[in-house]
Amino acid sequence: MAVTPATSQHEPTRAEVQVWWEDVVAGRRTRTEASEWACPWVQANFMGEELVLQALIYLHAIDLGVDAPGGHASTSVRIRLRVLGIGRGHGYGAESMVSKLGVYDEDPAGWTVRHFQKMVRDFATRSGADRARSFGAKLVAAGHLTTADVLDALR
Repeated sequence: MAVTPATSQHEPTRAEVQVWWEDVVAGRRTRTEASEWACPWVQANFMGEELVLQALIYLHAIDLGVDAPGGHASTSVRIRLRVLGIGRGHGYGAESMVSKLGVYDEDPAGWTVRHFQKMVRDFATRSGADRARSFGAKLVAAGHLTTADVLDALR
């Protein structure tokens, strides 16, 4: 039986999520199976480690672009690049989940601040500085950033 919020006594670990990714890439599991496994965790507002959450979100959405018979990802180079960091190209190589884990482990609090600051900067680029300040204020209210962090992000 698949581990879900209803049946599990623990949240998914990095290792469990990585096994699901590796199984999809190797064709041992379909994209649909992976999406169905991740879905309850995403819908239950998983509160574990940020990078595990990101990997779960990608797994949950992985079946949106099924390009092989049976939903296997064996032909999808982008999955390998994005998550497992295998190879380079398509703008994904250096930003794989695996490569982010080492940076995160060195300084989890610092990584998290930088992650949210990047969100604020990206939001400013798309929507303007005023809306980004409003978004930043929400992140401050939620305890994700300080006011100084938001101001630094918008400089």
